Parts: sequence; structure tokens; C-alpha cells
Amino acid sequence: GRFMPWEAVKKAAAGLDGTFHDVNHFGTAYPGVMGMPVQNIGYIIGYQKNTMLDEANKRIITEIHISKKAQAYPMWKGFMDINKNAGRIPNVSVSLWHDTKPMKIRDLPGGAAAYATEGYKEDQTVDVMSNIEFRALSTVMRGACNDTHGCGIGMQEGEDLAVWTTAYIDTLPDSCFAYIEPGGTKDSEGKTTPRSKRHFPYKDASGKVDLVHLRNALARASQSPFGDKALQKLRVAAKEAGVGNYEDDDERIRLNLQIEIEKEWRNNARQND
Repeated sequence: GRFMPWEAVKKAAAGLDGTFHDVNHFGTAYPGVMGMPVQNIGYIIGYQKNTMLDEANKRIITEIHISKKAQAYPMWKGFMDINKNAGRIPNVSVSLWHDTKPMKIRDLPGGAAAYATEGYKEDQTVDVMSNIEFRALSTVMRGACNDTHGCGIGMQEGEDLAVWTTAYIDTLPDSCFAYIEPGGTKDSEGKTTPRSKRHFPYKDASGKVDLVHLRNALARASQSPFGDKALQKLRVAAKEAGVGNYEDDDERIRLNLQIEIEKEWRNNARQND
């Protein structure tokens, strides 16, 4: 297969912002690829935004923003729901331009020993990518990599359906969460470990309240054993954002917020019909 050096990936990462997201490459594949005679914009459902580099794990983290007004949205949403109900993780696949040059395995970073367990021999020649230019991401049934190494995506509902993957959430500082369980330790960046002790992310990496995830956290609070501990912080953020009704007690507040969320979903459902 082709090798994608991390240094080349880092140079290309910023270019992922603003690229399209489609279904199964059918909206963005180069004409003639995958049997598609032309690109079909009906399959384009969104775009990528806020791309970040995870240096520690040598991976790219990005938000996927999906539009409910896109023609292929019902198909995409149905596929996501099926995966969720079946306990599967929908994958993404990347489209990109790149140059290649042949190199010996022994000349790759880490030398031949780094690839011996994968069956490569030191004098074997492989194609190494350079000048990478990301073109698009696609939701697919199975990508070229695997769920463990980062192909899997998750979904958080909202006006824009901004997808915050587990990897992205793990990079957020503690201040982005409404509640953190006691008993954890701080890593070198001041973030609580294990990450499972952090609950209800409602701010993005810049520290700005994300209304989609704020509403999601408020809706889930009553179903979580940590909900009561998180509500005060969520309530303050919601009040500042003009979300909900704050004239009565907490139970009434939760009820009004839930009604508001359900009303929003019904309106969206009518718009999509």
C-alpha cells in the first residue's frame, strides 16, 4: 500500500477545513472513479470545520457539519441510525490528491524493524505520499482503515449536526465540561484522567458554548447519575444563551427545556417532510 508520512499530513491538515462531506464518495469522486460518470451534488451533505492535529497520537481530528436540507440527508441519517441501533460505527473515507515516490522499507521513518511485524521486508519498495491535498470526506460502510485507529465517527444531534468524535472530546480542557467526577488525576496538559470522569461537554475547543451540545447535555442530565451535579453549570450557560425558562424551580426548568427541545425536533421533522 501507499505510505502517508506524518509530516506530509501535518502540512495538509489545515486544507481539510471547508472541504465537502458526502455519501460513499458519490458527490465528490473524480468523474469516472467508482463507476460514476459525473459528480452528483445531491450526495453532498455537509462540510468539515475546526480541523485539529493530535500530535501525541499522530491523527487529525475534525468536526463534520451535516445539513438537514441536503437532498441525501434522510439517507445519511437513516444509515447513522441503523449503525447506532446495531452497535456499529459508521466509517469515513478520505479523498485526496498527492504525489508519490518509491522508497525502500529500510529508508522509511523507524527503519525496517518498524514494519517487520506487518510483513514488509527491508528491501521491499513502496510508494510514499507527498504534497497531500485533502479534497473531501465521505461517510461509508467501511473505510480503508479501521474503527480502532480512528475511522469511526459518532453523531450529536442539533441544528447543524456538528459531530464531536470521542477523539475530539478527549482533547477538550476540563473547563469545557459541566461536571468532573472526583478521584481523577491531571495529565501534563492539566486535563483530568481517566477521561471517563468528565461529563457533559458543552463548550468547544475555543471555550465558546456550543448550543447544540448544551441542549444535548440539558436533555440528558435527568437520565444521568451526574445530572444534578452538572445542572447548575448548564443552567447558567443556558440562561446566558437565552435557552429555557428560569422563573421557577429546577424541575420546571428541566421540563421547559425538554419541551423546547422536543418542539425543535418536531419543527425540524416537518421541515424535512
